Amino acid sequence: MSRLPNISSVDRGESHAPSKWRGILRLLIRYRLPILIAMAFYRLIGLGFSEMQQGGESIVALRVQTILRFGELWDQSPHMLSGISNAMQPPLYAWFSASSVLMIGDMLWVYRLPSALAAAALAILLYRFARMSMSTVRALIVAGLFAFAPLPTFLSRQALPDLLFMCAITAAVYFSWHAMRGRSRGAMLLAGLSLGAALMTGGAFALTVPVSLAAAGLMMPPYLRRRAWGTAAAVTVVSIPLWLPWTWSMTAAHGGGDPFWILSAARSFHISAGIVETEQNAGLLTIAYRLLVLMLLLFPFALYFLWQALYERRHPLWTFVATFILCGLAAGWMTGAHSESTFLPLLPLLMYAGVHGWRLLRPTRGKLRMMLSLPTLLIYLALLSVFTMQQIWRVDPEAYDDGARRAAALLRVCDAERVLLVGNGDNPQLTWQLEGADIGWIATEELRYERLEPFALGVEAIRERAAGYADSLRVVMLVERDEIARGVYREAAEVLPPDFTLHLQTRRYIVAGSSSVRWRPDSATGRETVWTDHPTVGHSAAFIIIPQ
Repeated sequence: MSRLPNISSVDRGESHAPSKWRGILRLLIRYRLPILIAMAFYRLIGLGFSEMQQGGESIVALRVQTILRFGELWDQSPHMLSGISNAMQPPLYAWFSASSVLMIGDMLWVYRLPSALAAAALAILLYRFARMSMSTVRALIVAGLFAFAPLPTFLSRQALPDLLFMCAITAAVYFSWHAMRGRSRGAMLLAGLSLGAALMTGGAFALTVPVSLAAAGLMMPPYLRRRAWGTAAAVTVVSIPLWLPWTWSMTAAHGGGDPFWILSAARSFHISAGIVETEQNAGLLTIAYRLLVLMLLLFPFALYFLWQALYERRHPLWTFVATFILCGLAAGWMTGAHSESTFLPLLPLLMYAGVHGWRLLRPTRGKLRMMLSLPTLLIYLALLSVFTMQQIWRVDPEAYDDGARRAAALLRVCDAERVLLVGNGDNPQLTWQLEGADIGWIATEELRYERLEPFALGVEAIRERAAGYADSLRVVMLVERDEIARGVYREAAEVLPPDFTLHLQTRRYIVAGSSSVRWRPDSATGRETVWTDHPTVGHSAAFIIIPQ
């Protein structure tokens, strides 16, 4: 692996910048290491914001708890919410997260730590990748554009496998190139390990790395073509011990021996998390729109780079990168992708392609040359960084507080004999906050909980069932407000019996109970928590503490 370049002078290509910018460029080169570290690790600040999020993050957290509580390291489906449908995603991120919890403790930010560290490592790796064919300043810009991209930054602060997958697949591309160029056994081993890690994180999409390397070999000189094909085969073989045992056992246990069953793992995970729609296949315009959302300013320049790499200037590295991007886009199109997250594994190298395209398209003179200068990119990066940091530290903590933690805490301190959870489908966020009590993880609590789905039963039937229970039992209802947005009912009061009292209303949940329900004394203070009576939905919930 090549060593870091000398930083004693301004890189060639930046020396023609206006004099007022040369000092800034020299400072960027001189202090590149602390700048790179800051761009990589700023996301760790406030990592435990808000609460465990609905969907994918809560599913991953439940898998981690299944590993820790029941020792189901290999297959979490026996005790997992919804069984195999939420446990077929390759488990590498859950393993890392479980290890973090064991070493550090069971805190919200610990579940998210592997994702944040993977994003930090990826920013540094992307700098090294860009440095192979760019100046120091441009490589810093590539790393910074990815480090401050809004969607990857948000996902890096969630307990989700996306950033670990992106890091592993980018590392596979990086080390595969080094293995092909220098015939290094060490690089070959690292490429195979990275590919195996990617397959154990995001599934079969990672195979685009050896496929694209082999395809790129078709456009290379004969001596490089043989190297490319040999490297692609060797990297794939090295990766086999990492992913084959788990894939084989899960296929035998749940796939009926179908060797292609596990290929749907990543797709199923995104569907279960509500990330990907399935009604129709994505067209080319949809894919272009998703990429435009991800890349913003750099999208047209990335397209220009692809054209140059494949048809004009066939540098082997550029050809490999362009082929990988096209293979990834083809894979997304074939699976009918509708979400930006489907193309996230391509984003680091799309940023690389965009900055290269920016440089290649820059004319030799005229106003357009000034518009496409390095200072313009640096100003854009500075504005992007301010926007992203303001978003994650000031907006997200309030915008992503669903109130599930407060709702679950209220259910735990009531003496209700029956707790009715009203909402369609499973709710991993609520199951996480209830510590699995609603799915049998706490044997003495399971019989208290019953889920009622409005789509299946109807609003009238739910209200009548709750009223019937309340005639002989102490009943509490938790109503998910998602169904209001979906038009199932206009307000939660339509589901509640008329004599039920509203005790809590949050952004996503409403808790109400029959008049006979009492609240247990707080174990720490010996006092009883009583929530104010709001007979109509729409008021903010408040509570008072009454000494016993």
